[in-house]
Amino acid sequence: MATVRFTDVWLRSASLVPKEGRVEYIDGLCPGLHLRITYRGVRTFSAMFRINGKLARQTIGRYPVVTVANARAAALEMMRKAQAGVDSREHRSRAHSTLTYGELVEAYYEKHLTPNVRSGEAVYT
Repeated sequence: MATVRFTDVWLRSASLVPKEGRVEYIDGLCPGLHLRITYRGVRTFSAMFRINGKLARQTIGRYPVVTVANARAAALEMMRKAQAGVDSREHRSRAHSTLTYGELVEAYYEKHLTPNVRSGEAVYT
């Protein structure tokens, strides 16, 4: 992995795209910020940090939707939380698992089925 200072001009460079597989770079200003570039040209920011002694990675987002400045800020925040012993990945997984299966089915029923299905009264009146 090469260490390079990420800039918009450098990120837009077509010569960064590998012929196969993917390549990874580390930001020179924020060492915890990594950039993966696939052979299809997809550029994805991620943060690498240690939480309780174990190396962890969390995806931040894809360039250009996520700018270099926003990616650096997000990586720094994740690293600060990791130093304090807070795993930012746990918050994300808990947020996704707040609904039970029954609640999910009920929400789907109310959102998609109820408004789109005509009741017997509407059909026969």
